[in-house]
Amino acid sequence: MKKFYIIIVIIIILIGGLTYYILNKEKPTDTSVDDIIAEAEKYLENKQYSKALEQYKLAINTDPSKTDAYLKASDIYISKSKDNEATELLKNGVNSVTNPDDVHYKIGTILFDNYDVEGALEYFEKAYKENPNNWQNSIELVKTYSYYSDRKEDSIKVLNKIKTEENDGLRMKNYYLALLHSDDADKMISYLEDTSSLNDDSIKESINQLLQTAKKIKSDPDDIVQNNTLLAYEMISSELYNYSISLLDTVIGENDEYYAAYMYKGICYINMNDYDNAVENLSTSVAIDPDQVQPNLFLAQVYTMQNNQKDAIDTYEKALTLEPDNESVRYDYTESLISFGLYSQAKHQYTELINMESDNKLKYIIELTEIEIDYLENFTEALESIKEATIDSSNFSGKDSELKSKALDMLGWANLKNGQKDEALKYFNQSQEIYPYLAKSYYHLGILYNEIDNDNEAKINFERAIDLDLSGQISSKASSELENMSHEDTTEN
Repeated sequence: MKKFYIIIVIIIILIGGLTYYILNKEKPTDTSVDDIIAEAEKYLENKQYSKALEQYKLAINTDPSKTDAYLKASDIYISKSKDNEATELLKNGVNSVTNPDDVHYKIGTILFDNYDVEGALEYFEKAYKENPNNWQNSIELVKTYSYYSDRKEDSIKVLNKIKTEENDGLRMKNYYLALLHSDDADKMISYLEDTSSLNDDSIKESINQLLQTAKKIKSDPDDIVQNNTLLAYEMISSELYNYSISLLDTVIGENDEYYAAYMYKGICYINMNDYDNAVENLSTSVAIDPDQVQPNLFLAQVYTMQNNQKDAIDTYEKALTLEPDNESVRYDYTESLISFGLYSQAKHQYTELINMESDNKLKYIIELTEIEIDYLENFTEALESIKEATIDSSNFSGKDSELKSKALDMLGWANLKNGQKDEALKYFNQSQEIYPYLAKSYYHLGILYNEIDNDNEAKINFERAIDLDLSGQISSKASSELENMSHEDTTEN
């Protein structure tokens, strides 16, 4: 009988232990969730984006209330140009998180950056209803309201409701209130002087500049052309493009031969993704004063965005006729030529840039070398050029580790294309030692390992290239190489 009772006790203990295990195995402590997020942060610091994303998702599954895990995971998606995935993740979490206003705000910024003004407005307003003191969201809401002709008063109400002790928040609140009261110089000055007394310097320069403009308007209210142009510039800087356009229309009404007013209108329309109106205004600006470089440059950029090759090239050439030694214009032209696939013409422009002996000389040599190899197949010429640039220590003087890494990577790539695999491997390794986050270097190293039939190392490097790449160009190439390797393995088996 005693033995029977002992067995019963043992069974009860076992059942109790099993029950405790079942009830608690899916309920990690808060510390464990924090540990998961800490692990994600470590991966993120090392730019191991895939592993960081896995950890953030694990944290979300463990505790769906963790707002920061959703936001950090969405940032990774956004950095990889996967805005749809970011939005879907955030929408799935908005009803579970501790701070839904932050999630609504994040969705709004993604939609706004993709020119979906109505969609952005919906989510910024949701965030505002959840938390009117989320000043970052309120500022974005004000920017979005500026697209609507009847929402200016709503913008002022939103700003006035912000109650925060953060210096950044107070500065931005008063700065935008001053902009929205641009028809009252005294109010502008009052808001800006209250703001300028704070210690934080994050937007101090903008505030001081707007304050000087407000004082100019007060002292000389009849100078409509200059006053409104100065205000319009501030509106553009603050992303209040429609308000800027309205001011500029007033300027044009006073002086329809003022090229800068049309140029600034063109800039507004570029930022609003309205390229047709941008071309119209920038063309007018150029027609009024053909000798101004800036409107020609902006017009050429819009033509490039429209894939209008002929007009883009003609306009860039005109700008360079005006200022042949303008490095930024020539480099912009070079990038435009590359986007059109005109690599021989781009090579000529790179040669001109390199001959300028600017601080960017090494950057230009690296980019020219890549064109020589990947598109023009001038392998010997490319190797000689990049070898000379890397041997000359003066080119490396004062340069950051990433640029040096790019130079060594391109030296390795040129060696590989010239059949010198040992030299190529040496320089690829040096590139990654100096800066271990260059996606292109891992892709090139993957190509080398694939050529010498080291499939395991090739796969590791292609996968690392995909993880590090934020442009999408290297990812697509590396993914294609992995697919080819997989197909070859299947065929062999």
